[in-house]
Amino acid sequence: TRDQDGFTLTELLVATVLAFIVIGAAVTAFTAGIRSQPGVSSRANQIQQARAAMERITRELRQGQGWASSLSSTTELSIVTYAPECGEVTPCQVSYSCAGGTCMRSVGDGPAVQAITGLSTGDIFTYQSSNSPPVTAPTPTTNYVNVTLRYPAQGGDDAITLQDGVALRNWPIS
Repeated sequence: TRDQDGFTLTELLVATVLAFIVIGAAVTAFTAGIRSQPGVSSRANQIQQARAAMERITRELRQGQGWASSLSSTTELSIVTYAPECGEVTPCQVSYSCAGGTCMRSVGDGPAVQAITGLSTGDIFTYQSSNSPPVTAPTPTTNYVNVTLRYPAQGGDDAITLQDGVALRNWPIS
């Protein structure tokens, strides 16, 4: 009889096909998220390490007392500052040397330790005197150091650039 409630075979087949399409799309989105998770975690870890390195460099510059040598350039920085490795009350020489996307940090005569990896360039330091454009090496009147960490794009992500600067105070300026 026609007045019985229910679904026809055609309606049931259409509903089943639509359900499979919705479930297939959900499974595809879920598996894509699962596959991308290691890359996302790796990128987040890289950003966190860059932030920690940037904080360390800027803190050492803020606590600094002067240039340790004239070797500082866009790829190198050598300052006299307070570092935990030489005691909190005695300043010592801290040097950064960057090449090939990796920056090494050394304290005093100690061994160089890897501080930053994965950079797209080793040129991370620029120096500036009052009312002058940035230069590639510090001068006796340098009173500002800019630190820029650039990471290349990976797997369709955007490139990452972290930038900070430090106004040098209480440094002997000739």
